[in-house]
Amino acid sequence: MTVVGLRTAWELRVRSCLDLELVRPDRKTLVRSRLFGKRVQTKVNLREAPSKHAQRVVEKLR
Repeated sequence: MTVVGLRTAWELRVRSCLDLELVRPDRKTLVRSRLFGKRVQTKVNLREAPSKHAQRVVEKLR
């Protein structure tokens, strides 16, 4: 059995293997990774795409 399997077995037998996090730690990174939803055929669409993604990142950051 692997370590993960062993911990799962212990957890099922009511033996805690991980500490309970009552407060979430602050995030130190923010990632927004996307591909184009459809084929980009014009320069205008190519210029708009990064600004739309940046807008979504700012929303996430808030």
